[in-house]
Amino acid sequence: MLEKNILISIYTNASGFLWQIMKVDSGTDLGWSDFRGDCKESGSFTTYENALEDALNLIAKCDLDQFQKDCPKDRFHWGNYAEWLFQLN
Repeated sequence: MLEKNILISIYTNASGFLWQIMKVDSGTDLGWSDFRGDCKESGSFTTYENALEDALNLIAKCDLDQFQKDCPKDRFHWGNYAEWLFQLN
């Protein structure tokens, strides 16, 4: 968390588990799981662990510094970080 400056928040709704990420030092929203979970009916994750693993795997692909360098200036916004990670698959 401190090394990457990213806080992962796993939460639940009536359908299952989702994640949201934010910057540790400021609370700036970096995006959320966007119904990419393993439950085909709801798009949420069936377990806390599955949601956390998905977020960790995505963050491992590109840290915030790399995102800021690689993202085109006209698309750069911290709130687009999760969406950027989804495209790296």
